[in-house]
Amino acid sequence: MTDAFLQRNYANAVKLPSDEYDYENMIAVSPEEVVLLASSRTSESAKLIRMNMQSGLSTVVWESGGESINKYSLRLVNEHVEWDTYDAEQSVNRTYKLASGVIESQAGTRYASPDGQWAVSYSGDNIGSLITPTGAIEQWRTGAKDSQPLWLPDSSGFVYLHDTGEQIGDGAGPYYELALYDVASGKSSILPFAKAYWGTIEWLEPGVSLVAHNGFDDVVALKIVNLESGKERQIVNSYEYEYLNSFVEPVSRRLFVSNEGKFSLYGSEGQVISEVAWPADLDEYSRLNKETSDRSTERIHYYTGEKGSGRFGPSQIQPSPDGSQLAYLLGAIGESVDDLVTGTRIATANDDGNGTKLLTEDYMYISLCRWSPDSSRLFVLFSLPSDRKQLYIGVIDL
Repeated sequence: MTDAFLQRNYANAVKLPSDEYDYENMIAVSPEEVVLLASSRTSESAKLIRMNMQSGLSTVVWESGGESINKYSLRLVNEHVEWDTYDAEQSVNRTYKLASGVIESQAGTRYASPDGQWAVSYSGDNIGSLITPTGAIEQWRTGAKDSQPLWLPDSSGFVYLHDTGEQIGDGAGPYYELALYDVASGKSSILPFAKAYWGTIEWLEPGVSLVAHNGFDDVVALKIVNLESGKERQIVNSYEYEYLNSFVEPVSRRLFVSNEGKFSLYGSEGQVISEVAWPADLDEYSRLNKETSDRSTERIHYYTGEKGSGRFGPSQIQPSPDGSQLAYLLGAIGESVDDLVTGTRIATANDDGNGTKLLTEDYMYISLCRWSPDSSRLFVLFSLPSDRKQLYIGVIDL
């Protein structure tokens, strides 16, 4: 029965060892290989495992020792693997790089300019210093919690969050202003945007616009700021965080937002480019809910697959590396006693959310789904409905 289930859903599936480790993250490093982050259930240790999906052979490429790894930092950069750690005893952050079988590390975090001539060093979550083209280290202003430098594409400077010295309160940290550091003059200038809680920032269109993830506590919030026009637009402010997914598309540089009931694309001015309704009638659980309510406080579920506190819908949405497709999980979001269906199925769609196709036949417990670097296949970390403890990695060819 197990073999029939696997063959019905995957082109290939590899059983993972059932030991004392939990598999917390996974990235694909080639069309044949993945790297897994495994954390011990009995200690603070973790390891990275490189696995070949064709042969099923695996190799431990790194073990943590006394450091704790940021599981969300595991990433593929220019065909090599990077990750970040923290050593509590020495109060040191480190960035590791695995390239051609060799591991390199450096204390702190450095963000290099696009031309590779300059770099900004991070100490904790704050800007620590500038590294000049000659290798000289210039101390950043001391005592300030300036953070999150984003280099301009021409390497002439970087945008960052400038610490005003005022505290917001409730653990939200300092009030920040958006500022610009100019390499040629060595000076910073405050940009004409709101002084506020900015959260984390990332480029939408490098040098032109950025996205601020400025939600706090249970609120998910997104703001688009255009540096050229001076406009800032709050586009999301929601407590329904279970349903909300967002990311900057890697090729088109548009912001994709999935909120309850629709997929939306936003441009660099915060304008809506397109809206697509979530898929419906793909199976018996994804039918639209026709119920209505006269009470404004009563929440009406989008799908018939939801009941009570159960959540059903798209989750873990991610773009393909070539920017042409999306992959996501469709089904139960989290786990609830009210779920009408257990687990999720794998779906793909066009880059705007249109044209959804279900790729797996059955619902199952899927932890992670990852694109191969060439966008030709998906790797899926999952367990069977009949055995939650045994994990597999499955391959779906597109």
